[in-house]
Amino acid sequence: MISENNYLEKLWDEISNKKETRFVILKIIETKKPYTGIETRGINISRAVNELLGKGILFSDGSGYTLSDPLFERFIRERILKLNN
Repeated sequence: MISENNYLEKLWDEISNKKETRFVILKIIETKKPYTGIETRGINISRAVNELLGKGILFSDGSGYTLSDPLFERFIRERILKLNN
């Protein structure tokens, strides 16, 4: 993760600029389902999911969504969410 730190930070900065895409990424890491426990309008979440799918950051795994890059998921878990798993 150290050698890819600049790339991961830049990717997170691009994603987290929009409230909806940041929310979607964090919800998917937490639950694999971006629509759980939302207070934001669903249409905005749907647009964010479609944008992330289009960029190849997410993919549908049948029961929900998963980040396409496990290293990026680990980066978010450890650096953003401060989780140790």
